[in-house]
Amino acid sequence: MVRLLDRRSFLAAGATAGVVTIAGCGQDSGAPETENTEAGTDEPGTTCEESNGGSASFDLDITADQLPDAFESISVEFTGFELSDVDGCTVTRESDPVQFDLDQFEAGFDWSEGSIDLMETNVPPGEYDSITYFITVTDTTLSSGDGEQTFQTNEDGRVPGILWDSGGNSLRIEAGESITITPQLTVQEGFSYDWRMGSKFDTQESLDRQS
Repeated sequence: MVRLLDRRSFLAAGATAGVVTIAGCGQDSGAPETENTEAGTDEPGTTCEESNGGSASFDLDITADQLPDAFESISVEFTGFELSDVDGCTVTRESDPVQFDLDQFEAGFDWSEGSIDLMETNVPPGEYDSITYFITVTDTTLSSGDGEQTFQTNEDGRVPGILWDSGGNSLRIEAGESITITPQLTVQEGFSYDWRMGSKFDTQESLDRQS
């Protein structure tokens, strides 16, 4: 059942270091087709101490907010993610590249418009409060004319996000659980750059937990 978003969503601003410049294409280019919407293959690389033992299934899906009027399309590439727990340790999972277009969702405030499965993996149990998505902008098509657009990112293409559950400021993952998260990517006007990419996470729309 699809539930209306009735809790506040959180927006994680883009990282402050570095810059990626993308040359926009003319109107006759059209929106690039989605290259791959299948889940990537992960390569485990955890640095968190797995003191509790066991593991949990972690499925990362993605959707996107409506694009700013300046764009007809924005193409991105996903290559993995990094979880951070409340004690500061991290869990990194890398994926085969998955390419997709943000304009294929146009979800706005309705997560029911669809999502794609980016990655399925296992993670150690823990209490996680943030996640970094390894996403880079690969191409853009502007609504009017040509031009270069800069996106606030660092050289690794990291888009920050937060994790939380009802009644707390973190997401606790237990051994043996199956967790699916579906964050929503956002593009907003930047400060020193033209645009910045962030993410929203809402417990009712972004989180599915099964024991």
